[in-house]
Amino acid sequence: MTYEFGYKTSKGIANVLQISEKPSAESKLGLGDPSTNFSLRIIIRVKDKHGFYAELTFPVQVNMKKIICLVDVRNGENRYFLNK
Repeated sequence: MTYEFGYKTSKGIANVLQISEKPSAESKLGLGDPSTNFSLRIIIRVKDKHGFYAELTFPVQVNMKKIICLVDVRNGENRYFLNK
């Protein structure tokens, strides 16, 4: 299995942050679009050896504070932490 982590901007531009065999990723995100309340759309794809994949997308608000988001790729559960 491989895991792809990325995001899509409000203008539809997709950015891949990491492709790995590890089911987790850590990255700094750019500031979200002010017209969408500073949000980006996070994309996670889990691929098998044949190239078939399942995809999970969800919005994340990105502003000047550091927010940590953990996603369980097995059930799509999100957990957000504000790092002060």
